Amino acid sequence: MTILLVSIAILGAVAALFGLFQGGGAHRAPENGGCSTCSSAAGCGGACAAAPDAGPAEYFDDEELDRYSGRPSDGYTDEEAAEFAEVMYTLPAGEAPLWAASLGKRGIGIPNQIKDELIMFISDPQ
Repeated sequence: MTILLVSIAILGAVAALFGLFQGGGAHRAPENGGCSTCSSAAGCGGACAAAPDAGPAEYFDDEELDRYSGRPSDGYTDEEAAEFAEVMYTLPAGEAPLWAASLGKRGIGIPNQIKDELIMFISDPQ
């Protein structure tokens, strides 16, 4: 039973990340009814996770990444993407989904170069 619950949680986190990754992480919350009406059928994906009213963004000793706010996911050099990877690999186990949501709240697109790594890191945080 525990394995099933953990598997469902990981699958949900991966699905949320895919929602954040669409369009470079720049999603708007639904206009009619707000995030309280979100469902997979509503098509809001990860928009509510990154919505300003979802609470303040958490920082993971990554304040230096704020300078990339507003940059599209495909607009990073390999050196800039390496900065994100460095932060990602120093995260405590299980905090990668929270970090990805924090980046979305701060308007920071996750570099395309590390998206696959991030998904693997979330799937197997060891």
